[in-house]
Amino acid sequence: MAGARGLTGSPVTSSSISALGTQLLRVARAANAVVHRRSLRKLDGHEIPHGGGEVRLFAVLRNEAPRVPWFLRYYEQLGVDRFFIVDNDSSDGTRDLLLGRRNVHLFHTKRSYRNAEYGCVWREVLFRAYGVGHWCVAVDADEMFIYPEYETVNLRGLARSLESEGVLGLRAIWVQMYSDLPLRKTELRPGDEPLMLCPYFDGSTLEASRHPAKLAWIPSLNKAPFFFLCEGGPTVWVGQHEFVWPDRRARESQISKARGAVLHFKFTSDLYAKLEEEMRRREHFASKGKYGGFLSALDGHPDLVLTHQGSVRFEGSEQLVELGIMREGPLR
Repeated sequence: MAGARGLTGSPVTSSSISALGTQLLRVARAANAVVHRRSLRKLDGHEIPHGGGEVRLFAVLRNEAPRVPWFLRYYEQLGVDRFFIVDNDSSDGTRDLLLGRRNVHLFHTKRSYRNAEYGCVWREVLFRAYGVGHWCVAVDADEMFIYPEYETVNLRGLARSLESEGVLGLRAIWVQMYSDLPLRKTELRPGDEPLMLCPYFDGSTLEASRHPAKLAWIPSLNKAPFFFLCEGGPTVWVGQHEFVWPDRRARESQISKARGAVLHFKFTSDLYAKLEEEMRRREHFASKGKYGGFLSALDGHPDLVLTHQGSVRFEGSEQLVELGIMREGPLR
Protein backbone atom coordinates (compact mmCIF):
# COMPACT_ATOMS: atom_id res chain seq x y z
CA MET A 1 0.00 0.00 0.00
CA ALA A 2 2.82 2.36 -0.83
CA GLY A 3 1.56 5.93 -0.99
CA ALA A 4 -1.79 5.17 0.69
CA ARG A 5 -3.12 7.93 2.92
CA GLY A 6 -5.75 8.09 5.61
CA LEU A 7 -8.56 10.61 6.06
CA THR A 8 -6.16 13.13 7.62
CA GLY A 9 -3.80 12.95 4.67
CA SER A 10 -1.17 11.16 6.73
CA PRO A 11 0.50 8.06 5.25
CA VAL A 12 -1.11 4.77 6.24
CA THR A 13 1.54 2.62 7.91
CA SER A 14 1.49 -0.65 9.79
CA SER A 15 2.16 1.25 13.03
CA SER A 16 -0.74 3.64 12.44
CA ILE A 17 -3.05 0.68 11.69
CA SER A 18 -1.87 -0.99 14.88
CA ALA A 19 -2.45 2.20 16.87
CA LEU A 20 -5.97 2.49 15.42
CA GLY A 21 -6.68 -1.12 16.29
CA THR A 22 -5.51 -0.56 19.86
CA GLN A 23 -7.71 2.54 20.16
CA LEU A 24 -10.76 0.68 18.83
CA LEU A 25 -10.08 -2.18 21.25
CA ARG A 26 -9.98 0.27 24.15
CA VAL A 27 -13.26 1.87 23.05
CA ALA A 28 -14.94 -1.53 22.72
CA ARG A 29 -13.56 -2.61 26.09
CA ALA A 30 -14.83 0.58 27.75
CA ALA A 31 -18.30 0.06 26.27
CA ASN A 32 -18.31 -3.56 27.44
CA ALA A 33 -17.32 -2.43 30.93
CA VAL A 34 -20.31 -0.07 31.09
CA VAL A 35 -22.69 -2.91 30.25
CA HIS A 36 -21.20 -5.22 32.85
CA ARG A 37 -20.96 -2.53 35.52
CA ARG A 38 -24.70 -1.93 35.20
CA SER A 39 -25.34 -5.66 35.55
CA LEU A 40 -23.73 -5.87 39.01
CA ARG A 41 -26.40 -5.72 41.72
CA LYS A 42 -25.22 -5.26 45.30
CA LEU A 43 -27.04 -7.77 47.50
CA ASP A 44 -25.87 -6.82 50.99
CA GLY A 45 -26.96 -3.76 52.94
CA HIS A 46 -23.63 -3.07 54.63
CA GLU A 47 -22.02 0.33 54.37
CA ILE A 48 -18.65 0.55 52.64
CA PRO A 49 -16.32 2.95 54.44
CA HIS A 50 -14.58 5.68 52.44
CA GLY A 51 -10.88 6.45 52.55
CA GLY A 52 -7.87 4.17 52.29
CA GLY A 53 -5.94 2.04 54.68
CA GLU A 54 -7.73 -1.32 54.57
CA VAL A 55 -6.56 -4.55 53.03
CA ARG A 56 -9.30 -5.54 50.58
CA LEU A 57 -9.90 -8.77 48.69
CA PHE A 58 -11.61 -9.02 45.28
CA ALA A 59 -12.93 -12.28 43.85
CA VAL A 60 -15.34 -13.69 41.26
CA LEU A 61 -17.13 -16.89 42.35
CA ARG A 62 -19.61 -19.37 40.94
CA ASN A 63 -20.82 -22.44 42.86
CA GLU A 64 -18.02 -22.52 45.43
CA ALA A 65 -20.01 -23.38 48.57
CA PRO A 66 -17.60 -26.10 49.80
CA ARG A 67 -14.69 -23.62 49.68
CA VAL A 68 -16.33 -20.44 51.02
CA PRO A 69 -15.96 -21.13 54.79
CA TRP A 70 -12.25 -21.87 54.47
CA PHE A 71 -11.75 -19.01 51.99
CA LEU A 72 -13.16 -16.37 54.33
CA ARG A 73 -11.43 -17.82 57.38
CA TYR A 74 -8.00 -18.08 55.76
CA TYR A 75 -7.94 -14.58 54.31
CA GLU A 76 -9.31 -12.96 57.46
CA GLN A 77 -6.53 -14.62 59.43
CA LEU A 78 -4.02 -13.45 56.83
CA GLY A 79 -5.14 -9.87 57.35
CA VAL A 80 -7.95 -9.04 54.89
CA ASP A 81 -10.29 -6.39 56.34
CA ARG A 82 -13.03 -6.44 53.69
CA PHE A 83 -14.20 -8.70 50.85
CA PHE A 84 -15.71 -7.60 47.50
CA ILE A 85 -17.15 -10.63 45.74
CA VAL A 86 -18.96 -11.03 42.43
CA ASP A 87 -21.29 -14.02 42.41
CA ASN A 88 -21.88 -15.15 38.82
CA ASP A 89 -25.32 -16.66 39.45
CA SER A 90 -24.43 -19.52 41.78
CA SER A 91 -27.03 -22.22 42.42
CA ASP A 92 -25.40 -24.16 45.29
CA GLY A 93 -25.91 -21.83 48.26
CA THR A 94 -22.73 -19.79 47.78
CA ARG A 95 -24.64 -16.51 48.14
CA ASP A 96 -26.26 -17.57 51.43
CA LEU A 97 -22.84 -18.34 52.90
CA LEU A 98 -21.57 -14.89 51.96
CA LEU A 99 -24.57 -12.76 52.90
CA GLY A 100 -24.79 -11.61 56.48
CA ARG A 101 -21.06 -11.16 56.97
CA ARG A 102 -20.51 -7.49 57.75
CA ASN A 103 -17.13 -7.42 56.05
CA VAL A 104 -18.41 -9.08 52.86
CA HIS A 105 -19.93 -7.00 50.04
CA LEU A 106 -21.65 -9.25 47.54
CA PHE A 107 -22.49 -8.31 43.95
CA HIS A 108 -24.63 -10.55 41.75
CA THR A 109 -24.72 -10.83 37.97
CA LYS A 110 -26.23 -13.28 35.51
CA ARG A 111 -24.22 -11.98 32.57
CA SER A 112 -21.73 -14.06 30.62
CA TYR A 113 -18.39 -14.75 32.30
CA ARG A 114 -16.80 -15.10 28.85
CA ASN A 115 -18.18 -11.77 27.63
CA ALA A 116 -16.89 -10.14 30.83
CA GLU A 117 -13.42 -11.17 29.67
CA TYR A 118 -13.49 -14.15 32.01
CA GLY A 119 -14.39 -11.99 34.99
CA CYS A 120 -11.67 -9.37 34.36
CA VAL A 121 -14.20 -6.62 33.63
CA TRP A 122 -16.08 -7.24 36.88
CA ARG A 123 -12.84 -7.15 38.88
CA GLU A 124 -11.81 -3.88 37.27
CA VAL A 125 -15.15 -2.27 38.05
CA LEU A 126 -14.78 -3.15 41.72
CA PHE A 127 -11.08 -2.23 41.84
CA ARG A 128 -11.85 1.27 40.62
CA ALA A 129 -14.92 1.73 42.78
CA TYR A 130 -13.62 0.29 46.05
CA GLY A 131 -9.91 -0.49 45.76
CA VAL A 132 -8.24 2.87 45.24
CA GLY A 133 -5.99 3.77 48.16
CA HIS A 134 -5.96 0.23 49.52
CA TRP A 135 -3.63 -2.74 49.32
CA CYS A 136 -5.65 -5.38 47.50
CA VAL A 137 -5.66 -9.15 47.06
CA ALA A 138 -7.06 -10.64 43.83
CA VAL A 139 -7.81 -14.36 44.08
CA ASP A 140 -10.29 -17.10 43.23
CA ALA A 141 -12.05 -19.30 45.77
CA ASP A 142 -9.70 -22.23 45.10
CA GLU A 143 -6.52 -20.17 45.53
CA MET A 144 -4.34 -19.73 48.62
CA PHE A 145 -2.01 -16.75 48.35
CA ILE A 146 1.25 -17.15 50.29
CA TYR A 147 4.60 -15.33 50.43
CA PRO A 148 7.91 -15.61 52.29
CA GLU A 149 7.21 -15.80 56.05
CA TYR A 150 3.43 -15.68 55.55
CA GLU A 151 3.15 -17.92 58.60
CA THR A 152 4.28 -15.04 60.87
CA VAL A 153 3.94 -11.86 58.75
CA ASN A 154 0.39 -10.77 57.89
CA LEU A 155 -0.67 -8.75 54.86
CA ARG A 156 -0.17 -5.43 56.62
CA GLY A 157 3.40 -6.44 57.37
CA LEU A 158 3.85 -7.43 53.73
CA ALA A 159 2.42 -4.08 52.64
CA ARG A 160 4.90 -2.21 54.84
CA SER A 161 7.75 -4.19 53.31
CA LEU A 162 6.59 -3.41 49.76
CA GLU A 163 6.12 0.27 50.59
CA SER A 164 9.68 0.40 51.95
CA GLU A 165 10.85 -1.18 48.70
CA GLY A 166 8.92 1.50 46.78
CA VAL A 167 6.89 -0.87 44.60
CA LEU A 168 3.24 -1.33 43.65
CA GLY A 169 2.80 -5.07 43.76
CA LEU A 170 4.04 -8.59 44.41
CA ARG A 171 3.91 -11.23 41.67
CA ALA A 172 3.17 -14.87 42.38
CA ILE A 173 3.86 -18.27 40.84
CA TRP A 174 0.83 -20.49 40.26
CA VAL A 175 1.37 -23.86 41.98
CA GLN A 176 -1.01 -26.72 41.22
CA MET A 177 -1.82 -28.77 44.34
CA TYR A 178 -3.23 -32.32 44.54
CA SER A 179 -3.67 -35.27 46.89
CA ASP A 180 -2.30 -38.82 47.02
CA LEU A 181 -5.84 -40.22 46.80
CA PRO A 182 -7.73 -41.06 43.60
CA LEU A 183 -9.06 -37.76 42.31
CA ARG A 184 -12.63 -39.08 42.53
CA LYS A 185 -12.13 -39.68 46.27
CA THR A 186 -10.44 -36.34 46.99
CA GLU A 187 -13.57 -34.86 48.54
CA LEU A 188 -13.47 -31.32 49.90
CA ARG A 189 -16.23 -30.87 52.48
CA PRO A 190 -17.46 -27.45 53.66
CA GLY A 191 -14.96 -25.97 56.08
CA ASP A 192 -12.12 -28.35 55.15
CA GLU A 193 -8.60 -26.96 54.77
CA PRO A 194 -7.63 -27.58 51.12
CA LEU A 195 -3.94 -27.76 52.01
CA MET A 196 -4.60 -30.63 54.40
CA LEU A 197 -6.42 -32.53 51.66
CA CYS A 198 -4.09 -31.63 48.76
CA PRO A 199 -0.56 -31.12 50.10
CA TYR A 200 1.43 -32.20 46.99
CA PHE A 201 2.77 -30.29 43.98
CA ASP A 202 5.13 -31.02 41.08
CA GLY A 203 8.76 -30.43 42.02
CA SER A 204 9.35 -29.33 38.41
CA THR A 205 6.81 -26.51 38.74
CA LEU A 206 9.26 -23.89 37.38
CA GLU A 207 10.20 -25.92 34.30
CA ALA A 208 8.47 -25.80 30.94
CA SER A 209 6.73 -29.11 31.54
CA ARG A 210 3.23 -30.36 32.18
CA HIS A 211 1.62 -29.83 35.61
CA PRO A 212 0.28 -31.96 37.10
CA ALA A 213 2.14 -34.35 34.83
CA LYS A 214 -0.60 -36.97 34.53
CA LEU A 215 -3.18 -34.50 33.20
CA ALA A 216 -0.93 -33.20 30.41
CA TRP A 217 -1.67 -29.58 31.32
CA ILE A 218 0.71 -26.68 30.80
CA PRO A 219 -0.63 -23.82 32.95
CA SER A 220 0.66 -20.28 32.95
CA LEU A 221 3.17 -19.96 35.78
CA ASN A 222 3.31 -16.20 36.12
CA LYS A 223 0.31 -14.54 37.72
CA ALA A 224 -0.36 -10.84 37.95
CA PRO A 225 0.53 -9.10 41.22
CA PHE A 226 -1.80 -10.87 43.61
CA PHE A 227 -1.10 -8.24 46.24
CA PHE A 228 -0.97 -4.69 44.96
CA LEU A 229 -1.59 -1.06 45.77
CA CYS A 230 -4.61 0.11 43.80
CA GLU A 231 -4.08 3.60 42.37
CA GLY A 232 -6.50 4.49 39.59
CA GLY A 233 -6.69 0.97 38.29
CA PRO A 234 -5.27 -1.43 37.33
CA THR A 235 -6.39 -2.87 34.01
CA VAL A 236 -6.57 -6.67 34.17
CA TRP A 237 -5.49 -8.74 31.17
CA VAL A 238 -5.21 -12.38 30.15
CA GLY A 239 -7.52 -13.82 32.77
CA GLN A 240 -5.71 -12.09 35.64
CA HIS A 241 -2.21 -13.05 34.48
CA GLU A 242 -1.17 -9.45 33.90
CA PHE A 243 -2.05 -6.13 35.56
CA VAL A 244 -1.26 -2.75 33.97
CA TRP A 245 -1.63 0.57 35.77
CA PRO A 246 -2.99 3.51 33.71
CA ASP A 247 0.22 5.54 33.91
CA ARG A 248 2.32 2.49 33.02
CA ARG A 249 4.23 2.63 36.32
CA ALA A 250 3.78 -1.08 36.88
CA ARG A 251 6.79 -2.02 34.80
CA GLU A 252 9.39 -4.37 36.17
CA SER A 253 10.90 -1.61 38.33
CA GLN A 254 7.56 -1.18 40.11
CA ILE A 255 7.07 -4.88 40.93
CA SER A 256 8.83 -6.30 43.97
CA LYS A 257 12.00 -8.31 43.62
CA ALA A 258 10.31 -10.71 46.02
CA ARG A 259 7.85 -13.29 44.71
CA GLY A 260 4.95 -15.13 46.30
CA ALA A 261 2.99 -18.20 45.30
CA VAL A 262 -0.65 -19.07 44.73
CA LEU A 263 -1.51 -22.61 45.77
CA HIS A 264 -4.28 -23.73 43.41
CA PHE A 265 -6.72 -26.38 44.67
CA LYS A 266 -8.61 -27.33 41.51
CA PHE A 267 -8.02 -31.07 41.69
CA THR A 268 -10.75 -32.29 44.02
CA SER A 269 -13.66 -34.64 43.37
CA ASP A 270 -16.06 -31.83 42.42
CA LEU A 271 -13.87 -31.16 39.38
CA TYR A 272 -15.90 -33.77 37.46
CA ALA A 273 -19.17 -31.86 37.85
CA LYS A 274 -17.45 -28.54 37.10
CA LEU A 275 -15.92 -29.93 33.91
CA GLU A 276 -19.21 -31.36 32.68
CA GLU A 277 -21.01 -28.10 33.38
CA GLU A 278 -18.30 -26.05 31.71
CA MET A 279 -18.32 -28.21 28.58
CA ARG A 280 -22.01 -27.31 28.30
CA ARG A 281 -21.69 -23.61 29.21
CA ARG A 282 -18.53 -22.86 27.19
CA GLU A 283 -17.86 -19.86 29.41
CA HIS A 284 -14.26 -20.55 30.36
CA PHE A 285 -11.24 -19.47 28.28
CA ALA A 286 -10.08 -23.09 27.98
CA SER A 287 -13.47 -24.81 27.91
CA LYS A 288 -12.78 -27.03 24.93
CA GLY A 289 -9.01 -27.53 25.02
CA LYS A 290 -7.93 -27.77 28.66
CA TYR A 291 -11.22 -28.95 30.17
CA GLY A 292 -11.87 -31.35 27.32
CA GLY A 293 -8.41 -32.81 27.89
CA PHE A 294 -9.12 -33.16 31.60
CA LEU A 295 -12.33 -35.06 30.93
CA SER A 296 -10.62 -37.39 28.45
CA ALA A 297 -7.85 -38.15 30.93
CA LEU A 298 -10.29 -38.77 33.77
CA ASP A 299 -12.65 -40.90 31.66
CA GLY A 300 -9.70 -43.02 30.53
CA HIS A 301 -8.37 -43.43 34.09
CA PRO A 302 -11.33 -43.43 36.53
CA ASP A 303 -9.02 -44.18 39.50
CA LEU A 304 -6.42 -41.58 38.51
CA VAL A 305 -4.00 -40.57 41.28
CA LEU A 306 -1.92 -37.48 40.50
CA THR A 307 1.08 -38.16 42.73
CA HIS A 308 4.20 -39.43 40.95
CA GLN A 309 7.96 -39.64 41.46
CA GLY A 310 8.35 -35.91 41.01
CA SER A 311 5.70 -34.96 43.58
CA VAL A 312 6.74 -32.88 46.59
CA ARG A 313 4.81 -32.47 49.84
CA PHE A 314 4.31 -28.84 50.89
CA GLU A 315 6.16 -27.93 54.09
CA GLY A 316 5.99 -24.15 54.27
CA SER A 317 7.21 -20.88 52.83
CA GLU A 318 10.88 -21.56 53.56
CA GLN A 319 10.68 -24.72 51.43
CA LEU A 320 9.28 -22.82 48.43
CA VAL A 321 12.02 -20.20 48.75
CA GLU A 322 14.68 -22.93 48.79
CA LEU A 323 13.10 -24.49 45.67
CA GLY A 324 13.21 -21.11 43.89
CA ILE A 325 9.43 -20.97 43.52
CA MET A 326 9.14 -18.02 45.93
CA ARG A 327 11.75 -15.32 46.38
CA GLU A 328 12.58 -13.12 49.33
CA GLY A 329 12.76 -9.37 48.74
CA PRO A 330 15.81 -7.10 48.96
CA LEU A 331 14.79 -5.92 52.44
CA ARG A 332 15.18 -9.36 54.02
